This record gives sequence, structure tokens and C-alpha cells, in this order.
Amino acid sequence: MIIHDARTRSILHVSGRLDGINKIAHYENPNRGGEQIRSITSVLKNDKGEPEALLCINVNFSALDTAVAVLTHF
Repeated sequence: MIIHDARTRSILHVSGRLDGINKIAHYENPNRGGEQIRSITSVLKNDKGEPEALLCINVNFSALDTAVAVLTHF
């Protein structure tokens, strides 16, 4: 997971866990190797409810897709 500062457009944190996120986007796209990546981007708000950062989670599901394909042949 990566947290981006919405004001400075810089990376604040890589990895970890946060509560109180507001999901704004979910999408799939291929990575450079052609594998399907699933991504979720959320807005993190401050105590006043103002957007302060973006949380981006990117997950490569190619290994799971391969496992499902193998298991369906049984």
C-alpha cells in the first residue's frame, strides 16, 4: 500500500494499515509483464473531513488466477 500526500503529490508512506478510508476507485490493468493488477485508491481525510492523502493498494493476482485454473481441471 502507498499513501500519497494530496497537496504535495509526494509519497508519505509505503505498506501498513489505516482505518477510516473512503474508497473512490477500483480498477484492473496489466503490469509491465502483462499480468493483471487490481488496484484500489481511497481518499484519506483529516479531522475536518477534508481530503489529505490518497491510499493506493496494488495487488498482483496472477498466482491466484493460475491456482484457480489448475484447480478447475480436477
